[in-house]
Amino acid sequence: MAHGAVEQGKVTAAEANRQVRNLLGQATSQLNQQADTQQKRAAAGLRALGDELESMSSQDERHGLAGDLARQAAEQAHRAAHWLDEREPGAVVAEVRDFARRRPGLFLAGAAVAGMLAGRLTRSLASDGEAGAGGSEGQQPPSSHRGQVGT
Repeated sequence: MAHGAVEQGKVTAAEANRQVRNLLGQATSQLNQQADTQQKRAAAGLRALGDELESMSSQDERHGLAGDLARQAAEQAHRAAHWLDEREPGAVVAEVRDFARRRPGLFLAGAAVAGMLAGRLTRSLASDGEAGAGGSEGQQPPSSHRGQVGT
């Protein structure tokens, strides 16, 4: 009887082990899919930003500094989008980590600029959504400006 219980315990443990490995594999697969989707979204966003900057630079009739900067930014955005498209999510993380180790100051500056751009883009999208949902007439200013005098 004891021998049968031990055998049953081994079978149960082996089955539990197999199910845990299967579950871990599914979770890893889902995380990889989500990372890939987010990476593709980021690349598409960079491509759209590059297209907008390119459009802005082409409208600069005087070919001044602003047009040149917009053109260069458009090229960089397109290059970054292409770079993201060419890599797997794990490779992107590894390369960013290596870059942060090699050039921490530049990495932090880039992260700050990316954060500012993401914030502005988010606010722009939010305000476009509000304007499209009934206009901006009679709406209160964003919460960060409520109650401030002289702004």
